[in-house]
Amino acid sequence: MPLRRSARVSSKTDNPTQEPPTKKAKTEETQEEVDIEKVSSELEIGDSLPNIELKNQNDESIKISDVVKDHKYVVIFAYPKASTSGCTKQAIGFNNNIDFFDDKNTIVFGISPDSPKGQKSFADKYGFKYDLLSDPKKELISILGAKKKPNGIIRSHFIFVSGKLVDKSVNVKPDDSYNNAKKEIEKLEAGDNDKDVKEEKDNGEQEDVEKKEKNGDNVKEAKENEDSENKSDRNHSEKAANDDKEAKGTTDAKGEGEASSKIKEAEDREADNNFEPANGDEPAE
Repeated sequence: MPLRRSARVSSKTDNPTQEPPTKKAKTEETQEEVDIEKVSSELEIGDSLPNIELKNQNDESIKISDVVKDHKYVVIFAYPKASTSGCTKQAIGFNNNIDFFDDKNTIVFGISPDSPKGQKSFADKYGFKYDLLSDPKKELISILGAKKKPNGIIRSHFIFVSGKLVDKSVNVKPDDSYNNAKKEIEKLEAGDNDKDVKEEKDNGEQEDVEKKEKNGDNVKEAKENEDSENKSDRNHSEKAANDDKEAKGTTDAKGEGEASSKIKEAEDREADNNFEPANGDEPAE
């Protein structure tokens, strides 16, 4: 039976049309896109360790960017699932070499999507001496580049020096993961040692240059002092010679004066002796 018009109107009123969902504000959409891009973009060599906080096997919060403050090197290895054969082999390999990493001032982390509880069971079973990070949202795993589409994890390891990514090995075998990580740390250490040796050599060469320059300055100063002393001696000698010359001149002049006086006296005496009186002059009696 067809409904009356009033019934049809009532039916429409009783079932009002639902309003379309409210659109997100443009700023919210933009921020969400930025966050997604930030999480999904992979780190490249030279990029900094991201500021992400994850739980470890003891349900403790670990701020990834803070670990670089106390360690020169950071090694993070990713594995698909705790307690599986390949992942166990990889994790045990890192654990067996933990003394090597400790000696090189290196902190090691394992990471997978397992829960803190699953990570603890894994760690307790094999006695791991490093933290296992729980990343169920694959936040850090994605940034590192170890996420396998759609939901898998690629076995990998990543090495950071002073917070900067220097090595990324993706899709590695369990044994290759920890062995290659060791080799990379050794290579980095050797490079640092070569750098230290070069700096020490450069410093030594600089010291030699400075020493030579200083010695050269000392020699120059000594020569200048010697020249000054020789010049002073020459001046003294010249002054003494002049004084002697003046004294000799005075003596010679005095002697010549005395000689002239004596000659004059002798001439006067001789003149007196040769004096002849004029005619008619008689000597007085």
